[in-house]
Amino acid sequence: MDFEFHFTPEQDEFRKEVKAFLNEHGNMPESLGKLGLEEEDMTREQFEWAKEFRRKLGNKGWYFPTWPAEYGGGGLSSAHEMIINEELSHYDIPGGAGTVRLSAPGLMVWGTEEQKQRFLKPLLQGEANNWQLWTEPDHGSDLAAVETRAIRDGDEFVVNGTKTFISGSFGPPDYFWMLAVTDPDAPRHRNLGAFFFPGDLPGITIQRLDMMVRGSQNMVYLDNVRVPQEYLIGEETNGWQVMQATAEVEHGGAGSIDTEDTLTPVLVDFIKEKGTSHAGKNALMKMYLSEKTNRLIGMRTYWMGQNGKDMTYEGSQNSLVKKMHVWKTGIGTLEVAGPHALLYETAGGKTELAQRNSESTHAGGSPEVQKLIIARRIGLSRTKEKAHVSYVGVNKES
Repeated sequence: MDFEFHFTPEQDEFRKEVKAFLNEHGNMPESLGKLGLEEEDMTREQFEWAKEFRRKLGNKGWYFPTWPAEYGGGGLSSAHEMIINEELSHYDIPGGAGTVRLSAPGLMVWGTEEQKQRFLKPLLQGEANNWQLWTEPDHGSDLAAVETRAIRDGDEFVVNGTKTFISGSFGPPDYFWMLAVTDPDAPRHRNLGAFFFPGDLPGITIQRLDMMVRGSQNMVYLDNVRVPQEYLIGEETNGWQVMQATAEVEHGGAGSIDTEDTLTPVLVDFIKEKGTSHAGKNALMKMYLSEKTNRLIGMRTYWMGQNGKDMTYEGSQNSLVKKMHVWKTGIGTLEVAGPHALLYETAGGKTELAQRNSESTHAGGSPEVQKLIIARRIGLSRTKEKAHVSYVGVNKES
């Protein structure tokens, strides 16, 4: 059985085109300095360069290559996206699709045609970005319990509340993607609204959080922010349904085309130079197998989503495997490199970063939440459910 992925002659030519584009536009100018391992190390100048690069990528239809061209995507196949991702992996370009990847499905499924042209198109073309306002100080995994309120006042909604652990650099973003209570008297799940509104409205305050884990995190305070009705996505009280399109992707339902592992080869070189114990070599073997398993399951889930296959537990399975791989990598590097794994000087800082990353498996639903979803969807709990939507915005494989 041949497990290798084979590209067509046309796709090989496309790879040459991508290589030429990246050779011209993908190298950050030396005058901007060396890019750090972490997002919070990025300077404003590097951030602006990356934004401009994404615009160029979007103009080619390569930022969201499989999404429909009429909404700013490339209308290409999943094989083309794989080629783009593989070639991009050879370049140090900060940031990425980030929370745009999460908000876009909700806009695609629930947005009006006017909203898709106004909001979705610039997102997919790299012209705009957004932050996702979900988690609150007292509500994370139980998203339906959010307390931020958006109460109607004529043709506007007055928003008050606090959101925390909000990912994003150099705010405010162009837009916020928010879930809030619109009807305090309605039953749970039927009391929420989804909003996609400008990030510079009066009454918004952003406070940067100093976190140990990777990525820039923020507190966002909303004090009598007046959001016009035109920024409501879907109906006034079906925000829970709207957000399931995002949640399904965040829970792993979109799958992934992960590039080849870069940490394992570095640790092999470390062992050759410094040596390690038998247990360390065994740990490295387990890390290698975990990475391959993670990559295969991610690609399988990606293929199912791209081809409109019915999914139940697969998204959360993909997320759980990925989170467990991150955790195993943190433990494994410590067993391989010992105290050296805690030093930034080891392997260009990759082992130290792996230690901190291993403590940040909560994003998009903790491992326990993913296990609960899987149990429900395979019939091991009192309720039985299916994925709410398949991954949307894709062009079927040609």
